[in-house]
Amino acid sequence: MQNDHQKPDPRIHLIVQTLSGTFEDDFNIHQTLDHVVQRTFTKLHITPAPGEVWELRLGDQVLDPKLTIAQAGVPDGAKLKLAPRESGGGA
Repeated sequence: MQNDHQKPDPRIHLIVQTLSGTFEDDFNIHQTLDHVVQRTFTKLHITPAPGEVWELRLGDQVLDPKLTIAQAGVPDGAKLKLAPRESGGGA
């Protein structure tokens, strides 16, 4: 019996847009969205300020960083936006 059932982990191409630039890469759909965020921070040399909360969005939907790419339903070729959460108070 051959190992035909051993397929490589499915990968999709994601594009993450930030104010510091755009990062594109292939990700395993079983990785968490937090992994995508951390890779983006590393590749674009982003250091969040202490206490700053960043949000990953697909369209108008804020994605839960604890979910895997598959669980969140992120499609191949998706353009995600990563930015600090806007604070509700005025200046």
